Amino acid sequence: MTIPDLAATDGTETTCTAGDVVCTVRGWNSGAAPANDMTATCFACDANTGSDDCTKEESAAADNAGQGVMSYAVAATVTYSQDGTAVATVLSIKDVAYYPNSKTARGRLSYKLKDTATVYGGSTTVAYTFGGQTFGADARCQIYAESTEMRGYPGDTMMSDRVTNCVIAGQTVTLTLASSKTDFHVAIVAMDAWLASDTNKITGVQQNFATNARSTTATTDD
Repeated sequence: MTIPDLAATDGTETTCTAGDVVCTVRGWNSGAAPANDMTATCFACDANTGSDDCTKEESAAADNAGQGVMSYAVAATVTYSQDGTAVATVLSIKDVAYYPNSKTARGRLSYKLKDTATVYGGSTTVAYTFGGQTFGADARCQIYAESTEMRGYPGDTMMSDRVTNCVIAGQTVTLTLASSKTDFHVAIVAMDAWLASDTNKITGVQQNFATNARSTTATTDD
């Protein structure tokens, strides 16, 4: 929907004062058989005057208590495909790297969050369980600013403040986010030797306000 510039109107266009534009999709029959396509039309009403239930008739009547704000064009339609294959985006990680320490069989694992749902600083946790992996009692978690050179390793990057807490418990690493951005790398240092294999899945759960927002049994994207 293109909203005209208030200062550039010539008297033939409808303008509104600043506010929210809300688009509602409705009008289908939930009891009907699934359709291959859905044809929709568009109309608009001023919610500040009149009822909240905007109809195409109210939209077409500009003199209806000031509620109608545009002409209803029955021929103007848009078609939505409804019969496609459903695709679900799942939680995953990318830029995965492991560097061992050959003397002590300890090393450093690094990864970056990918395909998260909307996150909320202070109210989102993201937990990944690395099946088949043991991190060990001495493992520590570090958060680094995003880097394309070192994949979040110290030396060429700065520490990041995107995470308020990182807890390693068994095979699971749980992050509590301080920001709504996930542009950081997680580095697990002083960990046991890398044991995960192609047969062991990495599972993840994201919670927003203590409610599951996204989960997965997907492998890494690397």
